[in-house]
Amino acid sequence: MRITIGVFAGIFNENGKILLRRREEKNSIISSKSYKGDWELPGGTMEEDNIWKATSERIVGQELAREVEEETGISIEVISMPVMYPTVYISKKKRRVDFAFMIPVGIARERPTKGETTYVSPKELRELADRSKGGQLVSGWGRRMCRMALMALCNSPNHQYRDEAQKMLLEIQKDKRE
Repeated sequence: MRITIGVFAGIFNENGKILLRRREEKNSIISSKSYKGDWELPGGTMEEDNIWKATSERIVGQELAREVEEETGISIEVISMPVMYPTVYISKKKRRVDFAFMIPVGIARERPTKGETTYVSPKELRELADRSKGGQLVSGWGRRMCRMALMALCNSPNHQYRDEAQKMLLEIQKDKRE
C-alpha cells in the first residue's frame, strides 16, 4: 500500500479572503488526471523522506512552509503543533491512501510573488468550483479541495465569511448523506 501526505495552507488577506493558486503542474495523486490550470490552496505532497519523520508536527509545518514558498513566494512560519484539518482519498484498486491536511496559517504579511494567485470569499469559491475544467477549483464543488478551502474560511478573520463557509460545509454534508 502506498501512503502520501499533502499539506495545504489557509492564508488570508486583510479582508479575510482565502488565498488560492493556479496549478502549473500536470501531475496529481490520481495518475490518470491532470488539474493543470485549476485553483487550489497553496501546498502539496510532502517529500517522501519527510513522511517517515511526520510524527513530529514540526516537520509537517516545515514541509508546508517549503511548499507555500515554492508556489507563492510567501514565507510563513507554522507553530510547532499546528491545528490540522484532515481529508482522505482512498483507492482500494490502486492500494493508495492519501491524507491531506489543511492548516490555518493566518493573515499574510507579504504579497505573493510567484505563480498566479487570487483571494476569494466563500461565494467566489463556489463560483470557481462551478467553472469548467482548467479554470475551476480542483475537482469542483463539494470535493476534497473545496471542503479544505471552506474549512480554512471557517477560520477567517471575517465573521461573515466564517458563517457563510460553515453553512456551505453543512450543505455539502447534507447532500452527501442524501
